[in-house]
Amino acid sequence: MSGFAEGEACFFVSIYKSSKYKLGLAVQLVFKITQHSRDVLLLEGLRNFFNCGRIEQRKDGKSCDFTVNSLKAFEEKIIPFFLKYSFKGSKLLNFKDFYKVFKIMLVKEHLTKEGMDKIKVIKARMNINRKFLLQ
Repeated sequence: MSGFAEGEACFFVSIYKSSKYKLGLAVQLVFKITQHSRDVLLLEGLRNFFNCGRIEQRKDGKSCDFTVNSLKAFEEKIIPFFLKYSFKGSKLLNFKDFYKVFKIMLVKEHLTKEGMDKIKVIKARMNINRKFLLQ
């Protein structure tokens, strides 16, 4: 599973405007694996394996996503799995950053300006913005 996720999964942090929060911003963690629609059974297998998440068909009809964005699912399923069965490549750095944001959110620090600023810095270096390899 870790090897498959190394090539196919994405961990990302979404920051969006929300009037529900004092800062006017909200944070959402997302774990996503996208496959061609013909492989929807594979994604359903992943959903069953992790016992969380949802499968969604994309509007183009050609692809679908297995998506997890529940803090509880991250705490109980996704993060423990990838802590135990770690990545070997560059995905490890994105997972570590994702995990840092998760820990900030667990203690509700994301609801403060300081916490949101920390998250913005972490987010800014993730995924395509990452400029260095494993060290």
